[in-house]
Formats: sequence, structure tokens, C-alpha cells
Amino acid sequence: PPPPLPEGAIVREACSDAGVRYLDLSDAFWKASEQGQAPFQSKDNYHWNDRGLAVASSALASAVAALLNESDHRASPAAGAAR
Repeated sequence: PPPPLPEGAIVREACSDAGVRYLDLSDAFWKASEQGQAPFQSKDNYHWNDRGLAVASSALASAVAALLNESDHRASPAAGAAR
């Protein structure tokens, strides 16, 4: 994959400063492209096509599931703790 776009670093930093989680879809999009499933309208148009929407929704679902799992672990009492 090509190097990350500078805009991504700007958005990532702004999100971090605001306490907002940032989901970078670059790797998911590049993997789809390498598998011959281009997620964009064209090489010069980075608007998502139907495949891009599927790639983004899958990455988002995985990220949300990980957050929910993380939240469940934090909410669970420690193993062996009295209830």
C-alpha cells in the first residue's frame, strides 16, 4: 500500500485531541484493492462504490464489536471475586 495520506494524520490528531476514537479505513481499502475488489469509483475518484461501502461497514462492525467486547470485560467482576 502507498504511504498514509497526510490528511489522515491531521484527522487522527484532531480526533485524539477531542477524545474521539478514530477508525482508519486505509488498510481495509488497500486490502480490498489488492484482492481485485476496488472500493472506489475509479483510480482518480475516491468516492466509495458498493464494494467500498461493504468494506467500510465490515471494518466499522469489527471495530464496534471490539469496543463492546472491551466494555464487557471492564464491566465484568474480576474472576473469583465475591458477588
